[in-house]
Amino acid sequence: MTDESLPRPAARLSDVEWFHAFCDLLSREHHPTFASVCQVLGRPKPHSEEKPHSDENIHPADPRFSGIRVYRAAIESTTPLNRISLRGPPFSLPVAALLHRFPRHRLKYNIYDGGQQVFVHPIPKRYEFSALSAWTESVVITDATKLVVDNVQFQFGNVIAEYMDGFWMQGGSGSA
Repeated sequence: MTDESLPRPAARLSDVEWFHAFCDLLSREHHPTFASVCQVLGRPKPHSEEKPHSDENIHPADPRFSGIRVYRAAIESTTPLNRISLRGPPFSLPVAALLHRFPRHRLKYNIYDGGQQVFVHPIPKRYEFSALSAWTESVVITDATKLVVDNVQFQFGNVIAEYMDGFWMQGGSGSA
């Protein structure tokens, strides 16, 4: 992976352009790892405990994000990724832009917290991630393309699990 392929805040990309650039970064040709993702997203925040964790809160390098969390299979920096969660505001992504690139989706009511999950699957095999999801406070969605969300989650795995709060990818890494 070269620095030219990394989406940087200095590039002044719109949120939609940043989303597309980050999807490209997570393609199989770049072999994304925890370390390479942190080069783009920011540095891990220190833990209150002394033992290492497989999931990390990241101090965002880009001011468009108010929170970032990266989950991996184990604590080594080269371990496969499980999930990357990005939150705003100010990050704001029209679901239409997400669905233009990855059109197959389904909606799931979140029984725990309310609102709906927009779950995008399958993802083309050229990407390392296998699903995308975003949550909205909206309880009734008649047209997902009219939504704008302040969060997106890249999920890695090859098995879809359905829970009361949404769909999640589990088991392994990569597109299913």
